[in-house]
Amino acid sequence: MSSIPLEELARIGSEIESTPPEERGDISNVEFAWLYTPRKPLQLLKRQTGEIASLLMMGGSGIVFEDYSETSATAHVHNHPSGNMQPTLEDLNVLLGGVARGENLSFSLIASTHLGIVTGFYELEYNGERANVAALMEGNKNIYRAHLARKYDLLDRNPELRAKMSVGDSILSPQEYNAMVSEAMTSSSIVGRPRPLNGYRFKNWRFVSK
Repeated sequence: MSSIPLEELARIGSEIESTPPEERGDISNVEFAWLYTPRKPLQLLKRQTGEIASLLMMGGSGIVFEDYSETSATAHVHNHPSGNMQPTLEDLNVLLGGVARGENLSFSLIASTHLGIVTGFYELEYNGERANVAALMEGNKNIYRAHLARKYDLLDRNPELRAKMSVGDSILSPQEYNAMVSEAMTSSSIVGRPRPLNGYRFKNWRFVSK
């Protein structure tokens, strides 16, 4: 699997750390997104809402950014302020959407920005054909629906399990959700790997000091 060089990741990390806050907050508590083009500064992306944004939404939530189909970007970059690097279903579809919108784009970088410091990235790469992207995104929605249907069926057959759930609890447990994302990654021709920056190592989906 090809990847972005470590020295480039360090530069990207420094640029992310210098991103100024906005009305929503800063990189220590909210998600931002950028485009990466080799040998160029990061391009900060604006959030989008409405009908266009709904194309990438999964389960009623998601973050979509301004169109970048005319750029030469090779990667979509966004941060996880929690420091947890486990990809979400939205993360997978953001990458697929980026591949569909940018003819040079095939990577997504998830940056750990816990406490505003970038300690590493989780790198996702799409290895499939661009012509298949729309079908893969729809397939991910179907995987999501199938997992939800199985869980609702389980709860219907076991009301004692439903009784233990509190208002606001996610229908899928963290383990069930992660299994769903793993299935979607495999079926979407997406591969991922952690890329810790110097001084850090990857452990339990986080980057920790060596």
